[in-house]
Amino acid sequence: MKKAMKNSDSYWQHKARQFSDLYAGQPFTGIPSRIVARFLKDRTETLQRLLPKTSIRHVLDVGCGSGVHMKLLAPRVRTVAGIDSSRQMLIFARRTLTRSAKKNWRLIHADASAIPFPPHTFDCIIAMGLLDYVTSPLQVLRECRRVMTARGVLVASMPKKPSIFSLLRSPVGDSIKRGIFHLPPVDHAVTKKELLLLFQTVGFRVVTLTSVWSAMWMVKARL
Repeated sequence: MKKAMKNSDSYWQHKARQFSDLYAGQPFTGIPSRIVARFLKDRTETLQRLLPKTSIRHVLDVGCGSGVHMKLLAPRVRTVAGIDSSRQMLIFARRTLTRSAKKNWRLIHADASAIPFPPHTFDCIIAMGLLDYVTSPLQVLRECRRVMTARGVLVASMPKKPSIFSLLRSPVGDSIKRGIFHLPPVDHAVTKKELLLLFQTVGFRVVTLTSVWSAMWMVKARL
């Protein structure tokens, strides 16, 4: 039986161009889309601060979307791979990366709950805007742990609760979010205690925990 598609799944399939434009700093006309674009920019800047300062060789972007973060990382690493469950997002990722001077990237259509790489492949894994929408954040983190080297690092984001956007995560708020901000409903949001327990259960040690706009956790974790 074919699994029913969640609202968020449908968004990544059918609104890929829309989201790609937001990440590229080309929002649609109007203040709401500019707010989203600014948030994404600030999240990317936080990601860059959390990445290891020392050399990293092999990077995996889980839920790579339009490939913006892969393009940023490509010049400083040996290889960067990206997986995404949306074929449409991968089309835009390929366009983004084709313009990159360094051709050390690889894109794969795959589900984050079953990462198609052998154990201990990557010394850096990033997962931006992914755990919000997957069926099981626990399973995705287990897969990240499996494919990460013993001394590797994971940088991930996850919606924070309570937050300034808590209203937008209610049933009524979801309608507002879709209509005004053009974004899908968030499936998972966590308190600090819940987040730490989630990562601890998988075997990760959180070394840095911060937030973006008091709305989204940013986590740097090691084994």
